[in-house]
Amino acid sequence: MTSAVKKSGRPWASGPAEILQHGINLLQDDTDANRRLALLSIDNAVEVMIVTYLGLPKRITKLQITRKEVEEMKGSFPRTLETLERHASDKLAGIELAEIEWYHGLQGCNGWDFSGATHRNIWVRSKNPFIILRHSSRSASPQ
Repeated sequence: MTSAVKKSGRPWASGPAEILQHGINLLQDDTDANRRLALLSIDNAVEVMIVTYLGLPKRITKLQITRKEVEEMKGSFPRTLETLERHASDKLAGIELAEIEWYHGLQGCNGWDFSGATHRNIWVRSKNPFIILRHSSRSASPQ
């Protein structure tokens, strides 16, 4: 668990923080396999962060969201993002939900092959509070 999460006193952040840290740690050894696994971990952390945040009590988030809405969004990433945008758009300054959705969709595209092949180099560029994965050809370098 990151020290920032420990200091925040927000126990609901510890699970997503551990998943996120795992993904970031995988990038320390820059291999195709680690980049693929980092994408999965970081994508999972982002999804868990959003679902956890939207499911927190109103006393914490100040959001007007019903339990029914929270349950209906689970299991559908696009619906989860729509719910986040509808109820917490004021918290999304600088966050591009379209980019998050696009990177989330990489797992299902033909170019994302878990047989061991990879045709893209993926690295991480941090944007608070989410991590956006930057996708480029092998000839490009991280910004």
